[in-house]
Amino acid sequence: MPRPIVALAGLALLWAGPVAQAEDDDGRIPLCQGALDLRMLSGPDGWVYDQRSEFHSSYPVAPEVLVAFSGLLQALEDRGITVVFAVLPERSTVDAERAAAVQPPVPGYDHAQALAAYRELLAWLGDQGVVTVDLLETATTAELPEPFFLHRERHMTASGSRLAAQVVARAVQQTEAYGRVSRSDWETVPHRLHDPLELRPDAAYLERCGTALPPVAYQQYRARPLDRSSLGLLDEAPVPDVVLVGTSHSSPVYSFPAFLQEALGAEVLPVRVEGGGILSSLRRWLGSEEFLAEPPEVLIWEFPINDLAISHPGRFGFTSPLSYRRLVPAIAGPCSEDRQLASGSTTRGGRQVLLEVPRKTGRVSPGTYLSLVTPSRALSTFTIAFHFAGGRAEEIVIPATPSIPNDGRFYLEVGGEDPDTLRRVEVVLPPDFDDLLQGQLCPAPGSRP
Repeated sequence: MPRPIVALAGLALLWAGPVAQAEDDDGRIPLCQGALDLRMLSGPDGWVYDQRSEFHSSYPVAPEVLVAFSGLLQALEDRGITVVFAVLPERSTVDAERAAAVQPPVPGYDHAQALAAYRELLAWLGDQGVVTVDLLETATTAELPEPFFLHRERHMTASGSRLAAQVVARAVQQTEAYGRVSRSDWETVPHRLHDPLELRPDAAYLERCGTALPPVAYQQYRARPLDRSSLGLLDEAPVPDVVLVGTSHSSPVYSFPAFLQEALGAEVLPVRVEGGGILSSLRRWLGSEEFLAEPPEVLIWEFPINDLAISHPGRFGFTSPLSYRRLVPAIAGPCSEDRQLASGSTTRGGRQVLLEVPRKTGRVSPGTYLSLVTPSRALSTFTIAFHFAGGRAEEIVIPATPSIPNDGRFYLEVGGEDPDTLRRVEVVLPPDFDDLLQGQLCPAPGSRP
């Protein structure tokens, strides 16, 4: 049997070798033991699922995480940013009949409970005062020429992406913030044909089973402006008033950003971290020059619900309280010198930054945070220690986040129930760090220093 050859060019794969064949009348693709070990599932009509990221009946989130996430949403609102959530359901929740027919069966999966869990999340988000788009309702009631989701991947088809973009755009257009958005007309045109698009399951099946899944073509679309005369040749393009943060669902490959610009009638800045989880793309955007220069009017947050059940070690995990202690102050950014409570820096070759806090009771209130800035893009893992009166200390390791481009900016909120007793902040750098690092202790946003 010849060995299959995979030539990777973008996301297009060239197959040379045997192709898996459907084994019965319902078009089910046979799964070898290697695929089953990866918890792949076979459904009718050639559908393939990954049990590791699908078939969740519930999404338990600790109350303290919900409180922290609510604080994050409040911080965005305080910056004048209107947040619109596009909550993506799992494929197994959208199509109950097909999900019930997978082989091997998923023990303990309860479709009714999964539906209730999705509705519960939407209700909770609505209680936080943010606009929420029900894409489960959209996916289950849509009359499309193809399914809403791809049949071997958890991403949307082109038809699903277009419909989702139209529904999200209508929700944005009903907000007060949309009246402050700069308008522009866009159209979507075919850009590239991917064959097959479903890279991860296809590659895993090929590696484990020695045969390729039957190839599937996928048409990608791109957006182009209808009026190309608005900017001069040397003019600098303005920062878009609408930002899309999300996961791989917001990749240009799946056409959602392009369809969104067309439906919205406005330019959209897409920011994503593939495989980084719900919060990583937000952190990437908060460290960008675009955000520091001018926060947008509208933040569209593509929010796949299954991410609540997936762990992202070493990244900005949704269930990690540390994520919110780093993200909330990033929304505020560095503080001005006249507002800082303390400052310190290291020169080249230094391995430590000390910030001595003036002993003035009440100056360090809840929400006070540390801001660190360095021109280096090599600083990754290091340690921050908060020292309080009475000898109490909190030491926190800031881990490397390889999926997020290093912008040289780091933030951390002071923790504990008695932040007013903070006396000293110590930043310990790795031995190979050889650059300037400047630290500020900033008051809680909106408070008086």
